[in-house]
Amino acid sequence: VENCRELAEEGWTIVENAADPAFVARLRKTILETSALDDAGNGNVYGALARDPVYAEATLNPKVMALAEFSVGRGFLLGSLIGTVRAKGNPALAVHCDQDMFPAPLPEHNMMLTACWACDDFTREGGATLVVPGTRALLRHPTDEESAAAVERAIAMECPAGSVAPWDGRVWHGNWPRNIDGQRVVLHASYYRLLLRQGDNYSDVLGGGCHGIDCTQRVAQWRGGARDIAWSVDDSGSPSLHGTHDDGADTGVPGPPRRACRAGDHG
Repeated sequence: VENCRELAEEGWTIVENAADPAFVARLRKTILETSALDDAGNGNVYGALARDPVYAEATLNPKVMALAEFSVGRGFLLGSLIGTVRAKGNPALAVHCDQDMFPAPLPEHNMMLTACWACDDFTREGGATLVVPGTRALLRHPTDEESAAAVERAIAMECPAGSVAPWDGRVWHGNWPRNIDGQRVVLHASYYRLLLRQGDNYSDVLGGGCHGIDCTQRVAQWRGGARDIAWSVDDSGSPSLHGTHDDGADTGVPGPPRRACRAGDHG
């Protein structure tokens, strides 16, 4: 309840102990193993969902899903899933807001939530995400001048490893440069309101491509292989599917409300 209050009032929150330490260690190890690292030790993981089952497990974490439904509504979509590795010397990320698919004023109701899995302690010196208090209510993007100046009043989303740091798509945020040894390993899972197109193409996870996890029955709206598929959290906290597949098979539960976009619209 406190996390929901913070998310509603401030646009960001911290969920500590989001999963057990063994899962977080496995997630960190997998991000490092599946990243294309440069000589400095920096890298990214794209198309993560098809690479290892730990990525699907992270997206389906009940605590994260509950916050996603609270923030962007029932039937929300998995919009994108990206792993990042940042080594010492990695520069700061400029202050921005994520809802760049909308012009100002941004929608009053939040359209996307990013949940940042911290696989290492998040500290300012270690390159933690920063947020700028009060910016959620502005409903617009920062100008270049505001982006530079906002760092002076930004705060670090400091939290221990194993935490998830979510923020809504209207909050101005960035990250501090990493000034300490080692690597900052993070998974960024973004959840979209039902009416949006997804940022990622999930066609490669159809037909059992999730390494044994039945992703077609869990993760939202696969491009080209499922129609009217969305997932949400029921009263018990369990993920559930809504809709039908392209082959006409009924999923066994009612479909979501009619919406402006469909699976296959993603470019």
